[in-house]
Amino acid sequence: IIMHAQLCNTSFLLMPVGNEGGSVNLFDHILYETQQTKEENIRKMYLEIVKIVKFCHENYIILRHMQLKRYEFYDDSRSLIRLADPFNICVCPVGNDLIGERNACPNYVAPEIFKKKEAYSGTKA
Repeated sequence: IIMHAQLCNTSFLLMPVGNEGGSVNLFDHILYETQQTKEENIRKMYLEIVKIVKFCHENYIILRHMQLKRYEFYDDSRSLIRLADPFNICVCPVGNDLIGERNACPNYVAPEIFKKKEAYSGTKA
């Protein structure tokens, strides 16, 4: 859920606690329920992820991994998505998204991370 407070021109990323049925991550949902998932629903899931990533990048928050297991449903109808682990992020100073660390799973990272440079742009990666 993304909110923008008009009075103080500040954005907030609110992470709901959970749902009655427990959390189901996107990877497990797609792996075990693919036959039941329609293209229209997949499109909605994708747009939810894009909204989360866009919000984070606009606020200099860099998501470390783009694995489907990092996202989970937080409603019983499995239509709303949130970050499963909001602690696996990097908050950068405004105007500077350079990251020097290279701790990531090779299957889920951008090529910039493997370059020999000291730092890379987190939003571009």
